[in-house]
Amino acid sequence: MIDLFQPPKNRLPSYSTVRRALLHVDYEDYSVCLSKFFNVQPNTGETVGLDGKVLKGS
Repeated sequence: MIDLFQPPKNRLPSYSTVRRALLHVDYEDYSVCLSKFFNVQPNTGETVGLDGKVLKGS
C-alpha cells in the first residue's frame, strides 16, 4: 500500500484519521458514485452490507 499511495513520511494514516475523514463523507453521494462505478441500480430502500456480519446474518 505504501508503494501505491506514496504517503508523506512513508506511513499510512492511523485508524482515527481514516475514521474522522469518513465521518464527513455524504453517504448519499457516496452510494451514487459506487452505483455508477459498479454499474448497479439499487432498489428503493435496499441496503448494501459492508461487512461479513450482514452476509452471515448475525
